[in-house]
Amino acid sequence: MIDSPECVDLLIKAGLDINIQDQRGNTPLMVACFFNKPRIVKSLVAAHADATIKNKEGKDAAALCDDRDVQECKDILQQK
Repeated sequence: MIDSPECVDLLIKAGLDINIQDQRGNTPLMVACFFNKPRIVKSLVAAHADATIKNKEGKDAAALCDDRDVQECKDILQQK
């Protein structure tokens, strides 16, 4: 995963559905948390990404942070 919040910001401005889910039910926010991309997490949170959406395993973005021991991303989610 590329760490480019600028690219994410451009996609958001172009009308990207920031809460879109892939075949596993993961949103862009979940993927950013999973791959420990705090700058992207910040951009998505600032754009009001929904951190409460759950994937097909029943996990939300914070749970994925816990699974991967990604505290910086979880801290960003909790500041929301």
